[in-house]
Amino acid sequence: MKKNEKKKIKKGDYGYLCARKKRLGMITLFCLGMVVAFFLTGYLTTKTRNNLFTIIAILSALPAAKFAASFLVLLPYQNVSLEEYQRVSEHAKNVLLFTDLVITTGEKTLPTLFIAVHNSSVCGYTKEKKYDTAYAEEFLTKNLTTNGQKATVKIVKEEKVFLHRLDAMGQVATEEKQQKKDQRIGEILLTLIM
Repeated sequence: MKKNEKKKIKKGDYGYLCARKKRLGMITLFCLGMVVAFFLTGYLTTKTRNNLFTIIAILSALPAAKFAASFLVLLPYQNVSLEEYQRVSEHAKNVLLFTDLVITTGEKTLPTLFIAVHNSSVCGYTKEKKYDTAYAEEFLTKNLTTNGQKATVKIVKEEKVFLHRLDAMGQVATEEKQQKKDQRIGEILLTLIM
């Protein structure tokens, strides 16, 4: 990798939320700029709104609205602090760890700071007071089962409990077959992330 090439931040990586918001914001601005450019081009060349460029501008507004909606949903949520990420990472030995997650369902948006996967066990951590842990556990379990993976899912709101659970998860040794299964569980969970 060259010096000035940046590593792409993927879902579940530290810093994902910030990078995703930045990318969505730029795409939204570009799309809105295209809408305005199409409309103004048509209006300035024909001196009326009734032209082909207005239709193109209207149709271009649809993708712009899609990107804007995603951006606005993510806007209130922040990355985990680097100190907190490092502290949690120290406890996540031999465990798949994902961070900076916003799980979206049909009814709710569930900001989750961390999700750990090990030995077909999923443990999440959030600080949100209004977070419906029972709903999140049921939603994640259902999606994993639908995709052919059986796992126990637990979401906690206390950092001490989460760190203790991470320590316990990391002490259980797993075979290569189980590690592949855990990897598949992680992939399924990441499909639910915005």
